[in-house]
Amino acid sequence: MIEPNIKNVNFLNELDEIEIPKDKMILVGSATLSLYGVRENKDLDIIVSPNIFNTLVKDERFKEGTSLAGVCMSYKNVDFHDNTFPFKTSVEEELNNALIIDGYYFYSLKRIIEWKQIMIRPKDINDLSLITSKILSIR
Repeated sequence: MIEPNIKNVNFLNELDEIEIPKDKMILVGSATLSLYGVRENKDLDIIVSPNIFNTLVKDERFKEGTSLAGVCMSYKNVDFHDNTFPFKTSVEEELNNALIIDGYYFYSLKRIIEWKQIMIRPKDINDLSLITSKILSIR
């Protein structure tokens, strides 16, 4: 089994600067891959409830951007999203099924695999290959 290591995840200090309760957000994408040592994360993608997202919209520290999921709000290397695209679940449902490491809520590796199999962009195919290689290397 691959053991998660929070020390592998970049930019948690920037996330902590924002002061959103850890149980109100979920780290997704490359944060989970980095947590498991699959590959380094170059940013953090975070899913929050629409209510929290709306407070970020009003915060002058954040810049508005776009992503596959729609509008995102960015602070340094941290991007916030208000939906669970491509899944049709609520943020609360995802939080209830999250992996909790040092108080941070992460998508599980299984959930990341499901996400990447749906998206199937070139980078997703590469990540699926990296995940497979990582799993096979520990056998």
